[in-house]
Amino acid sequence: MIRWPDGPTSSDAYTTFRIGRKKSDEDQLQPTVRNTLRKLTRPMNKNCQTADRRLNSHQLTLDLNTVNKHLRLSERNRVITGTLTEQPYPDHPDRFDGYNQQVLCREKVRGRCYWEIEWSGMFGVDISVSYKSIREKECGNMFLFGCNVESWSLFCSPSRYLFMHNNMRTELPVMSSRRIGVYVDRHARTLSFYSVSGDTMSLIHTVQTTFTRPLYPGFYAFIGSSVKLC
Repeated sequence: MIRWPDGPTSSDAYTTFRIGRKKSDEDQLQPTVRNTLRKLTRPMNKNCQTADRRLNSHQLTLDLNTVNKHLRLSERNRVITGTLTEQPYPDHPDRFDGYNQQVLCREKVRGRCYWEIEWSGMFGVDISVSYKSIREKECGNMFLFGCNVESWSLFCSPSRYLFMHNNMRTELPVMSSRRIGVYVDRHARTLSFYSVSGDTMSLIHTVQTTFTRPLYPGFYAFIGSSVKLC
């Protein structure tokens, strides 16, 4: 699902709340009361920020013109699975060819956007954002998410997590949850990946960069591995 949180962030609301109080009011509080207030407002602010990222849910849809022929579609095109068997998709100039088992989504990433997926399989998946011009690269690994300047990618498997951009790798701790949240804030120039379990979001990795062109969510599934759009 892709989400566009509208309106002010929780930190803006918290700042407004703080400005609305007279400083003298807080000064008159007993130290114990002030400490209690700080303890209460800090987690509240964090929870509000988490809620902000998960507001305004919109479903992603796969761009069927880009889906590689070694990706099998299922569940009304909500799931992709890497397969050795070539699928009978029609030829299209936008389709990832060969064994580049990738697909892009139709939706552009605008402003502040958040979406979630679930992954499964022994060999892993890539969860990415990419410029559509990745299709204009020459054949070979330059097409792959994370192996060029056109894309940013989180690789997830049962034994390894890593972030890739321009073929540079950052090893990350392996997370137990198979549900991943992706948050892009184009204005703040940040891309963040979260491990999601129930109402809990744990930051996996964040990177600050400047996005100069329209971004699209994208996925790669190794043989036997799957990505499900939430």
